[in-house]
Amino acid sequence: MTRLIVASALLLTSASSAPASLAARTSAVPLDDLRFPVRSLPVGTVPLPAPPPQVDVSGDTQVLLNGRRVEFREVPSAATVERVVLAADGKTIVRIEFTMPR
Repeated sequence: MTRLIVASALLLTSASSAPASLAARTSAVPLDDLRFPVRSLPVGTVPLPAPPPQVDVSGDTQVLLNGRRVEFREVPSAATVERVVLAADGKTIVRIEFTMPR
């Protein structure tokens, strides 16, 4: 019986008590201090270029479908663009190559 009393007394005195206050705990470090905003790009990276301007298909544009020359209106909607070649001005399409699964 003595062991039970001693064990109970030890258990009651060594257990931590709950906080007596019902107020919410405040953080020691404000959350704004934990965030590290990126103010510049990391070393060795470059920004993305601007999207290309609108391009024009002229009457001189070469349209190829599976290596054969065709008219632009003859290209089926299921064809995939394989390559686009732009003129030096960057706004006129010189050549479009399409492929069609067989």
